[in-house]
Amino acid sequence: MTDLLLEQSASHMRRRQSALPTKQNRWVSRYYESIIMMVIAILGFKEIVPHGWLAVLMLFVVVFRLYRKIDHTLTILELTALIMILQCIIGPLLMYQSNYIHHKYAMYVQPSTYFQYVIPATAVFIAALFYPIKGMRRLHLRIFNGKNLEMLGFFLLGIGVLGSFDHFFPSMRFFFYLLSQFKYVGAICLIVSKYRFRWIILACVLLTSYLSSAENGMFGELFFWGCFITTFIIMDFQKSHLLKISAFLCGTLVLLTVQGIKAEYREAIDEGRDTSLISLANETLWSLGTVYEDENFRHVALTRLNQGWIISKAMQHVPQVEPFANGRTIKDAVYSSLVPRLLDKDKATAGGRAGFLRYTGLYISTSTTMCLGIIGEAYINYGVNGGILLMFLLGILFNRLFALFVGLGNRNSFFLLCIPLIFLQAVKPETDFVTVVNHLSKASLVVIVVYFALPKLLGSLQHRSRTKIVSSAINTRLSRREIRFRPQTP
Repeated sequence: MTDLLLEQSASHMRRRQSALPTKQNRWVSRYYESIIMMVIAILGFKEIVPHGWLAVLMLFVVVFRLYRKIDHTLTILELTALIMILQCIIGPLLMYQSNYIHHKYAMYVQPSTYFQYVIPATAVFIAALFYPIKGMRRLHLRIFNGKNLEMLGFFLLGIGVLGSFDHFFPSMRFFFYLLSQFKYVGAICLIVSKYRFRWIILACVLLTSYLSSAENGMFGELFFWGCFITTFIIMDFQKSHLLKISAFLCGTLVLLTVQGIKAEYREAIDEGRDTSLISLANETLWSLGTVYEDENFRHVALTRLNQGWIISKAMQHVPQVEPFANGRTIKDAVYSSLVPRLLDKDKATAGGRAGFLRYTGLYISTSTTMCLGIIGEAYINYGVNGGILLMFLLGILFNRLFALFVGLGNRNSFFLLCIPLIFLQAVKPETDFVTVVNHLSKASLVVIVVYFALPKLLGSLQHRSRTKIVSSAINTRLSRREIRFRPQTP
């Protein structure tokens, strides 16, 4: 009988051990997305697999990861990867397969030439982005368990209002722009803290962003902050496939509506016509099917989705007409991010109009802002091989900066709430290195300055660690006294 029980126990233990994931399986489950992207990079560079198959596989991996993580963690890196694939791979792929030919927004090199560079560059960038970050599993719990979030929300709203006075300090306009973005972080704080009137305050914050978008015809800030805020809201709900699918569908509808009205609304602004953005959006939203049946509109939407035409033009122009920059624009970007404009008024500015003309040979009007994009700028500096390596290093930079603020969020959830502010410009692949590096560095600095400027509300790392050391010393002394004066039992 005893032998039978021992044999059953041993078999039960073997079944449990076989059911548990091995160390190798756990390693593969953590790194498989980065591994897949590295394999895609090799296949794309060697042109072993058709470009269309690789593009669909990349899109599937990123969308699946975004869908899997959207309800329990911050998906900013995933959103960055998704936008880059759509604009730099899917858009150009559709343009190559389309019979639509535009005199300017066209693909200037052969598909093999373009995709042999862009697919590996994008894949290694995403592989570095998706490298596992410690502390991401219980991220939503640390955010929602933060202290003083309600009071912090009102402080940050006040800082956001202070940022609206940038016209009094024209030389510090970018600094005040960063301060103005804290209004969104403050609204997120109030949502997380379950403040009674949080939805009213959120509506007011989004209304100010809407008014700014309606005035300038620029919808990027409103769209991206809407995505970030939605992420925080979804994390507060129970995991539900219906909720996540609804969020994806709503985001798609908003994006299609914006694409449907953007060109017409900007044209109305330039011509001085009085056009209601709400009525135009409402009309487009309820007639999306009819709108996208128009062949001319589909062509316009395709050109707006396609960022690759700029990259392809740069690949045609460099080095045949203009030699490689050999890191010149990268050095300018780093210098611009480190030196304030008060000390050097001639340093590189965001927008890249001069660089766009130099490295593409295309003229744009003074009112138009176009950039080479980070993939295009990587190419014009170091060519195909060097550009791929630079994109890999840039992905590592994004990943490690994200990991840094996740680690700081272990001490204080304020840093977790500010991550969208720090990566606001990094999620846009059409921006140049000057914009990306300048925003990442200065936004990080401003977040840290605000943290130490509110010591009573947020506390500092030094104060918290010192308190921990003092409390542990007191506990040690009390335990020693307790042992010293403990009565002896016979």
